[in-house]
Amino acid sequence: MWELYTLWTFVPILLIYFNNEHATELNIFIWTFAVIAAGGIGCIVGGLVSNKVGSANVAFTNLLLSGVCCLISPLIFSTTAFIFVTFLIFWGIVVAGDSPQFSTIIALSAPKELVGSALTIVNSIGFAITIVSLWVIYQIYGIVIAPYYLIFLSLGPLFGLVSMRILLTVEKSSQASIN
Repeated sequence: MWELYTLWTFVPILLIYFNNEHATELNIFIWTFAVIAAGGIGCIVGGLVSNKVGSANVAFTNLLLSGVCCLISPLIFSTTAFIFVTFLIFWGIVVAGDSPQFSTIIALSAPKELVGSALTIVNSIGFAITIVSLWVIYQIYGIVIAPYYLIFLSLGPLFGLVSMRILLTVEKSSQASIN
């Protein structure tokens, strides 16, 4: 959740900046809604794909793609409006697509009598992390120009990807024993 809600919070600012820099008139409300709503696509497709490749693989891929989006986000401001909003929609898809997979992993891993508590704790930690990422980006707001705000969010996916190595190993061995 490091980059999820922070991206959603800053999408209107990024769109306004793009409009000002390119003398375009992208509708801030519609495109912000579209980026946030696109996350539903990532959740649905991720759920379908996870039945074949596992939740950890889907979460890892979405987290990796979201991290790449963080890193290349400054470059996208020099493109056309079509490419810019397409990039934001894609990012909206992948930034949300890992969340239900992490919940699935927790629900399947926790003892049955503690699933609700485990999900509550993980979601609470996620929202606490969101507060930190919003605070960090807010601190650089006004110091760094808009195209560079979200590059700092790549730290969350990087840490998450490193932390997920063991999950991928466990899931791979589980898949091998099933087959």
